[in-house]
Amino acid sequence: AAENETLKIEEIAADQWYAISVRVTDDRIRVSIDDSEMIDLPLEGRIVAVAPGDAELSQPIGIAARQAEVKYRRIEWQSLPPDEAQ
Repeated sequence: AAENETLKIEEIAADQWYAISVRVTDDRIRVSIDDSEMIDLPLEGRIVAVAPGDAELSQPIGIAARQAEVKYRRIEWQSLPPDEAQ
């Protein structure tokens, strides 16, 4: 993200929980934090990859934080119905 348009710098408060939503379809990636859209990225013509190093170990999907202490709770996974996956 540091080398593309998805870079976002936001102040994150200590000791506060955030609701993070990630939606990946065949043609788009969307990310929101507490209902505020952070990323809406069309995938046409792009190659999507992870940074070299530890992140590669989490493929095909993983959750990670860099230079931060984080906690996760209530992780939910939902498969999209075929009509919404495009």
